[in-house]
Amino acid sequence: AYAKRLEAHDKEVAEIEEATVAIAVDALSVEVELDEGQHPAQGALVFAREGWHPGVVGIVAARMAEQVQRPVWILSIEGEITRGSGRSVPGVPLSDLYEVMEPVVMRVGGHKAAGGVTLKTDHIEQLRQVLASHQERPEVSDEVPPRHYDLDLTPQQLDLSLAQSVQSMAPFGEGNRDPILRISGLRLDGRPRLVGAGEEHVQATFQGNGVRIPAIWFRAAGRAKDLTGGGELTVLAHLGINHYRGRHMQLQIVDVVPSNR
Repeated sequence: AYAKRLEAHDKEVAEIEEATVAIAVDALSVEVELDEGQHPAQGALVFAREGWHPGVVGIVAARMAEQVQRPVWILSIEGEITRGSGRSVPGVPLSDLYEVMEPVVMRVGGHKAAGGVTLKTDHIEQLRQVLASHQERPEVSDEVPPRHYDLDLTPQQLDLSLAQSVQSMAPFGEGNRDPILRISGLRLDGRPRLVGAGEEHVQATFQGNGVRIPAIWFRAAGRAKDLTGGGELTVLAHLGINHYRGRHMQLQIVDVVPSNR
C-alpha cells in the first residue's frame, strides 16, 4: 500500500512539473502571437490550441491578462468541442462579456475576474469577432496609482538563480500574485527599442553595479521617454526568465518610479 501511495505521489509530482513547463511554453507562444500582430489591438483576446492541458489554461489566461491588461480567453480544442478559461483585470469585469458571448457558445459563466466557456470548435472565429466588437478598457484616471511592491533589491542581487527561485512559486494568478520588485540604481545601457508588430512594447538593457540587466515593458511605447531622462532609474518589475534562444533573466517592467519618490 505504501509503495502504491509513493508511486501515485511521484506521478503527481511529474504531472505538476510537466504542467509548469507547459505554462512557460504556452505563455511564450501567445506572447509571440501578440508580437506578430495576430490579434486585435483592443478588446478581449482569444487564444486556442489543441491539446492544451486543462490545468494550464486558467493559469496561462491569468498570466496573460495581467501582462496585457485586457480580458484573455485560453481555449483547449478537443475535437468538435472546445473548452477554456478566461481571466480579466480590475476595471474590466469578465462577467460583462458573458451576455455578448452567449449567442455563439454552448455555455459560459463565472464571476468578474474568472470564467469558463464551452463552445463548438467551428465557432471559435465567431467568438473572436463578437469579442472584438465589444471593446472595453479600464477607466483612465488622472490619479497616480499607489506603487506597491514586495521587495527592495539592488542590481547586483539580480541573477538567473533568483529568477528561477521566483518562478518556482508559480503558477501566479488570483491569490498568488507574481512578486513586484523595486530595483534602484539602474542606468540605461544604450537606447530603448520599440518591438512587436505594432512597436507597442519597449525593450531595454540596464547596467547597475557592473550587472547587465535586460528588460521588457509591455504596451508602454508611449512611456519609452521615461527611461531616457539620464541618471539613475528606479523601476518596479517582475523578475522572469526569457526562454527565447536559451534561458535568460529578464525584468518585466511594471512602472518607473519618479526620481522624487
